[in-house]
Amino acid sequence: MLTAVKTAFLRLFPRSTAERLRKRYRAAFRKGPRSGQPVFLLGVGAQKAGTTWLHDYLSGHPSADMGFTKEYHVFDGLYICDPEVRHEFVGKRIERLLSFGRNAPYEDRLIVDMISDVEVYFSYFESLVKTGKTIYLTGDISPCYSALPTGALAMVRNNLLQRGIRPRVIFMMRDPVDRCISAMRMELRDTGREMTGEAENRWLAETYADNWTELRSRYDRTMMNIEAVFPPDEVLYVFYEELFSEATIRRITEFLDIEYMDADFGKFVNVSRTGNVIDEELRRRIYLHLGSVYGFVKDRFGAERIRGLWESERTFGPPA
Repeated sequence: MLTAVKTAFLRLFPRSTAERLRKRYRAAFRKGPRSGQPVFLLGVGAQKAGTTWLHDYLSGHPSADMGFTKEYHVFDGLYICDPEVRHEFVGKRIERLLSFGRNAPYEDRLIVDMISDVEVYFSYFESLVKTGKTIYLTGDISPCYSALPTGALAMVRNNLLQRGIRPRVIFMMRDPVDRCISAMRMELRDTGREMTGEAENRWLAETYADNWTELRSRYDRTMMNIEAVFPPDEVLYVFYEELFSEATIRRITEFLDIEYMDADFGKFVNVSRTGNVIDEELRRRIYLHLGSVYGFVKDRFGAERIRGLWESERTFGPPA
């Protein structure tokens, strides 16, 4: 039958399009995950490390339903004791509810319900994977979750297991200096500030060591918290610099127990690039400030590998 399907697609579409559609057809009619249990992906960042691109890819997969948004920001609002985080992801939603009343956006009303009672959160995602015959994957990819304490992570894992859903954690890392620069540019872009070279360097110098940035940059803390709760087979580490390749996407789909599907590696999602030059001395200062992060990741994944992936390590790190 699959041969007939392939032949029919090839008659109707160009070969590249036909192959992609055929793979989607096959994935849509697979019998289910190998274990027989659905999967929940907890994406814990890092911010500006490809999480939006990955969410876009998974949202287009016939075996996945990622819900109504990418970032639910339920557990950072509950468990991260930072006033900026609380205001951004809880306070602003409550303000909108009070302002709009019954006309408040559905998403805001539902997420506030989830924050008020986490049972609503888990029941919502359970409904996505237990109502459709071909949906085996759902999840929440909120980069701010990289700062979640072990208690929050354990609560998430236990609730999923109680519902017969397999927890899976993906943590995506990017050269920390580059991550800080990209996050700075996104902040300037999203708040409508000027994006000249002078403005970028000034804003980066003022913010690279603040608490908001620290929460998203300490990969060592994130990894230690993850590994204190989740066993190795429930965790996957991915480097942004290796993300856009068939080999990496195959690793991700296998880890999530869904069929591999062709990815559009030329598609840019939530990119915040400019042609401005960041001062070399400022880049070095950020590298030194995050030296423990570079050291931890090199110890874990190998200094040679990280030197090959991260430009800041090659530029500012010790000689090979």
